[in-house]
Amino acid sequence: AHADRDGLLDWVRGFDTPPSALFLVHGEAESKQAFAETLRAEANLDAIVIGGYCTYTYEPDGKLRGGKAAGSMGAPQSESVRNDIDPEEAERLLAKLRGIEDNMDGLIYRARLAAVKAVDGGDAESYTALKNIVASLESDTSKLAGSLAGRNE
Repeated sequence: AHADRDGLLDWVRGFDTPPSALFLVHGEAESKQAFAETLRAEANLDAIVIGGYCTYTYEPDGKLRGGKAAGSMGAPQSESVRNDIDPEEAERLLAKLRGIEDNMDGLIYRARLAAVKAVDGGDAESYTALKNIVASLESDTSKLAGSLAGRNE
């Protein structure tokens, strides 16, 4: 469920121990910026507007390090942030991933239907083509999982 501005403020004020920072990642840029200003003024909270690819890290000393990549909105750039990735390219990659995610359930469902239809209809050519595509997809997802292992921990 989505909360409105007042609902989100109530949620933030409800923390026994407020967070050291709050990242605003969802919504229109102008709305996020306005809400960040409200959080700073009314809840005395460090609100960071995220507008593109960027990385933040909590250091052992409890400090937040990181910042904005070129072209994004947010906290000032930290020396510890690598900024050699083109933010527009990063946005294109993220958009592609969102598109794949949005389509995956429907694709899997339709692939199951196609497999059943091929088997029931005795269509060996369609079945073999689908089987090869699924094998390739399985291999590619295994490669992706392997390359990401340990990166998201």
